[in-house]
Amino acid sequence: MSKKYSLWLCPSQDSTAFSFISSIINQFAQSINSPQFSPHLTLFSPIRADTDKEALDQVVEYANKLREHEFTDLSVNIVDVGTGHRFHHCLFLEEMRGPLVDANSIACKHWAAASQSPYRPHVSLVYGEYDTEKLNSLQRQVRAMLPTDMAQVSFKTNKIYVVETSGACAQWYIAGHVTL
Repeated sequence: MSKKYSLWLCPSQDSTAFSFISSIINQFAQSINSPQFSPHLTLFSPIRADTDKEALDQVVEYANKLREHEFTDLSVNIVDVGTGHRFHHCLFLEEMRGPLVDANSIACKHWAAASQSPYRPHVSLVYGEYDTEKLNSLQRQVRAMLPTDMAQVSFKTNKIYVVETSGACAQWYIAGHVTL
């Protein structure tokens, strides 16, 4: 039976972005009982594979296609705090929708997936289903915590993490990574 994998871009664990994002995720996990997860931006999902090695091999091929398009690293440029009404797209840091949209489009072609339109690159802070009033309250709380210089919560990476995301958040694990 095939497993589901997702491609994540993650801030370095010693970065300001990682510290800030994980502190918000952990704070809300405790205060509103939302799931805990590692800070990341999902570049593409799902990838189906029977084994971690098979998934990693597929991502090596994808990384080669990114290099052909002159991607040597990927920047996550945070511009605001957003809300949505899907479980995994609830409260998040919005990304400026630049080259990551192109990288996602290349992934859609590579895996012959229907376009994930519109692809909205973001870094989730809370997973769950909340009413608009609660989401607006959470959004105001995060905006009050944001630094004036959004570069402090933005990050750049040359690694694409392959994460097995078949089950609940607590069961997710990093199968490996591919360097651009």
